[in-house]
Amino acid sequence: MRSSPEWQRLWEGRKLLPIYSKQEEMLSAIRSNTVTIIVGETGCGKSTQVPQMILDEFLSQRRGEGCRIICTQPRRVAAIGVAERVAAERGETPGAGGALCAHQIRMESTRTEDTRILFCTTGILLRRLQDDPQLEGISHVIVDEAHERDVLCDFLLVILRGMVERRPDMRLVIMSATMDADRFSRYFFDAPVFTVPGRTFPVEDLFLEDVLELTGHRIVEGHPCAIVNRAAVRGMAKMTISTRGGNSAQVMEQWDEDELDGLGPTNDAESTRLSLRRVDEEKINYDLICDVLLLLRKSLDDEKASPGGVLIFLPGIGEIMQLYDQLMASSVFSDRKKFVVHAAHSSLPPEEQRRIFVKPPPHVQKIVIATNIAETSITIDDIAYVIDTGRVKETRYNERAKMRLLVETWIDRASMRQRAGRAGRVQAGKCFHLYTRVRSASYFDEHKTPEMRRVPLEELCLQILSMGHRDVASFLGSALDPPSETAVKVAMQTLSDVQAVDEEGGLTALGQHLSRLPVDPHIGKLLIMGCIFSCLNPILTIAACCSYKMPFLTSIERRGLVDDARKKLAGQHPVSDLLVASAAYDMWVEASRGEKGKQQQVCRQYSMSQATLIQIRDLRSQFKDLLRSIGFINKVGDVDEDKASNANSRSKPILCSIIFAGLYPNLVQVQEGDRGGGSNRDILLRGPDGSKGLVLHRSSVMNGQGQACARGALVTYHQKMATSRPYVMDATIVHGNAALLFGGKLVLDHIQGVVSLDGWLQLKVPARTAVIVKELRKELERVLTVKVRHPRMDLSKESSSLVQAVVLLLKDAVASSSS
Repeated sequence: MRSSPEWQRLWEGRKLLPIYSKQEEMLSAIRSNTVTIIVGETGCGKSTQVPQMILDEFLSQRRGEGCRIICTQPRRVAAIGVAERVAAERGETPGAGGALCAHQIRMESTRTEDTRILFCTTGILLRRLQDDPQLEGISHVIVDEAHERDVLCDFLLVILRGMVERRPDMRLVIMSATMDADRFSRYFFDAPVFTVPGRTFPVEDLFLEDVLELTGHRIVEGHPCAIVNRAAVRGMAKMTISTRGGNSAQVMEQWDEDELDGLGPTNDAESTRLSLRRVDEEKINYDLICDVLLLLRKSLDDEKASPGGVLIFLPGIGEIMQLYDQLMASSVFSDRKKFVVHAAHSSLPPEEQRRIFVKPPPHVQKIVIATNIAETSITIDDIAYVIDTGRVKETRYNERAKMRLLVETWIDRASMRQRAGRAGRVQAGKCFHLYTRVRSASYFDEHKTPEMRRVPLEELCLQILSMGHRDVASFLGSALDPPSETAVKVAMQTLSDVQAVDEEGGLTALGQHLSRLPVDPHIGKLLIMGCIFSCLNPILTIAACCSYKMPFLTSIERRGLVDDARKKLAGQHPVSDLLVASAAYDMWVEASRGEKGKQQQVCRQYSMSQATLIQIRDLRSQFKDLLRSIGFINKVGDVDEDKASNANSRSKPILCSIIFAGLYPNLVQVQEGDRGGGSNRDILLRGPDGSKGLVLHRSSVMNGQGQACARGALVTYHQKMATSRPYVMDATIVHGNAALLFGGKLVLDHIQGVVSLDGWLQLKVPARTAVIVKELRKELERVLTVKVRHPRMDLSKESSSLVQAVVLLLKDAVASSSS
C-alpha cells in the first residue's frame, strides 16, 4: 500500500501541512512534560498528524508495543472521519488485520489487538474510565477540540488533571483551533503551549448589507422575515426559546436608528437601506439563501469555472430539513447534473456521513447543509463558499423553574471566524454572513459560555458518583469553569426525586443503570421501566417525543385542525397526550408500508410534521442501541414487533403507570374538574407546593372529556410552562395505586386508612394494598440490583412475577374505580 501512487500523494500532502514545522519541538515537549497544549488553526493538520507523529516516533525506536494513544473527539462524525483519514494516510483499512488506526463510537468499533491510535467520542473514554480509572496500558491521551467546552469534555479534563499526577508516565495532549491557551496552561500546571498557523487561503467576508445588494433580495412589508409592529425609530427582533416539547417563548431586543447609518457604504442604495430597516435578522431567510446559491452558480457558469462546494450553517435539524425540502422542490437545485445536496448533523448515520466527503463529478456543485458540527469537528476539503446564518441551538437550564431549554441564539465571534475559515481550505473563498457588520461587531460575545455553566447537571453527577466520587460539589469545584452551587444542588435533588441516589447520596441500583445511559435521567428511567414491564415499543416513542418534541404541527393557524387530529387519534376515552403521540407515530410507520406518498398524506390528514417524525424515528433507534449496550435489550434485530418486549404495550393502565414512573415527581391533582360535553372550562390543578393556579393546557386531549379529569384525579406531565398563567403540558392520567408504587416517600396512617405520598398527597387506600405496594417496591429494587450484578441476565424471566403482580394490582384498581 505504501508504494501506491495514492499513498505517495497523501504523504507529499502531509509534509506540506504547517504542523510539520513544529514536529521535533512538539515531540520533545510531549516527551518532557506530562501535559502539552497545542493551539492549531483550521487546516494546520493537528487532528490527523499529531497522533501519527507520536506513534511514528515510537515505531522508529522499535517501541511500538509501548505506544497506545486514545484521541477524543466531541462528535461521532468527527471520530469516524478523522480515523478513516489517518488510516488512508497510513495505507490501512480500519479494523483490518495489522491496522494500527481505529475508531470507536457507541455501538460501533473497528478496534483490534493491533490498534495503536484509537479515535473515539468523549463519552466512550468516560465509560472506559468507569471500569478502568487508571487507563492501564494507555501511553497518551489526546483531547481534541477542547475549545468547544462541552460538559463531557470539561468533566474529562477534571479527571485527567488528577490522573497525570497519579500517572506521571502517561502523556496528555490538549488540542484546539481557538481557545484561551493561557488559562488552559495555568489549569494544567503551566503546561507548554504551541501555536501552529493554519493553511488557509484568503476569505472575503460579506455581510447582510452586501448580500442584499448583490442578490437584489428585498425585505418588503409583510415579508416572512420582516419585523412585525416595528416602532418608528427602533427596530425590534425576537429570540425564540424552545423547550424540549417544541413550545416557544420570545425575547425582544432592539437596535438604534443611528446604527443603520454605520452599516457600510452599500447602504447608499435606498432599497437596501429600507430592507435593513425592516429585516428581523433572527429569522432565517431561506429565500435569501436560495438567491445566494443562484448568484454563485450564475457567476461560475459565466466564468466557466469548476464549481467549489457550498457549506450552509443552520441552527438545527428542523431548519436543515426545511431548507433541504425547499431545494428539492426546486427544479433548479434538484437537477443532479448541476447540484448534489447533503445534510450534516450529529444524528446522521455513519454511512450517510461518509457521502459528505465524496467529491462530485466535474461541473456538479456540492451543497452541504450543516449544524455547527461543521465548524471544527469535520473538514470538507472541497468547500469554497460558506453561507452563515449566525444561529446556533444551545441547551440551557432555568434553575428556579427546573426547566431545560433549547435556545436558538447568536454564535460568538470565535465561531464566526471558524465558519468563515471553512471557505478557504482549498482556494480563495467567500463567506456570506446573513447578519450585519454591526451585529457581529457589537452584539456577539468573543467566546461562548462553557456548557457546564448553562446545562442541567444530572447526567454529569451520575457519572461522577459512578466513578466513586461521593462529594460531587467538591469534584465539580475543581473544574476549569465550575458550575454554580445552586445548579449542583438542583441536580442532586432531581436525582433523589428520580430515585437514582439514596439518602446518603450514593447510587441506588437504578442510579447505577442510569449512569451508563447518556440521556436525561427521567428519559433513562422511562426506558428502563419500559423494558422491565414489557411495553417497549410505545415507551421508545414517548421517550423520543419527550427528548425532542411532539409530532404535531404547532402553528396558530392550524391549531383547530391539530386539536381535532389529536382527539381523533385519542379515541373515546383519552387518558394521555403522550399515548396519542405514540399512536400518531405508529400510524406514520404503518403508512410507510403502503404506496408511495402515503406518509405525506397521513401527515397532512393528522397535521403532523414529517421532519419531526423522522427525528423521533432516529431517536428511537439510538435509544434501542443504548439499551442494548447496557443489557436491557438482548434480542438480536428489531424489538418493535417482539412479543416478549411488548406484552403490555396495549395496556393503558401499565403504560400510564410507566409514564408516571419516568416523569415523577411531575404530579398534580385536579382541584376543579372537567364538566365534560366539550366544555371550555379550565381544569384547575394543585401541585406539591400547594399552588392552585395551575391549569391543564387547552391542547390536551383530556379537555372536555368529563370523568377522566374529575376532581381529585391525579395527572403526571412532561412540562410546566407559563404565559399569562402557569400550565402543564403533555399530560397523562395516573391511578392512585400507580402513584403509590412509583412515587416517593410513603407514610401510612393505619387508623384513618390513608397513605401520604411525599408529604402532600393524601390517598385513601386499604391497608392490604399499602402492604402490597411496599413489597412490590422491594421486589423492583431487587430486580434492578440483580441486573447490576448480571448485565446480560434475561430480564423477562427475572421480573415476570413482579410484572404480573403489578398488572393485577393496576387492573383491580381500574376495575374498582370504574364500577
